[in-house]
Amino acid sequence: MARRDRKLNQEIRAIKESTPCAECNGLFPYYCVDFDHLPGEEKIDNINRLMWSASRDIVMKEIAKTQVLCKICHATIEHIRRVGKHG
Repeated sequence: MARRDRKLNQEIRAIKESTPCAECNGLFPYYCVDFDHLPGEEKIDNINRLMWSASRDIVMKEIAKTQVLCKICHATIEHIRRVGKHG
């Protein structure tokens, strides 16, 4: 892994671990957290793919279009967006 990639990866992990889930307000390890693109924001690509192919500036601009969600809240919100309700 190139030095830039390691540094960016560490920076993204720090953002995930220091930002509470937008739904439940919990703090979680980076691997239990997702960046969820906000409705109405144009998504260039998944953050994880961008971090290996795009510049730091592009990645950070894309992160600014998201909210941090724990994986449980993210799954729940995605389900509601697709189905329209709980259940």
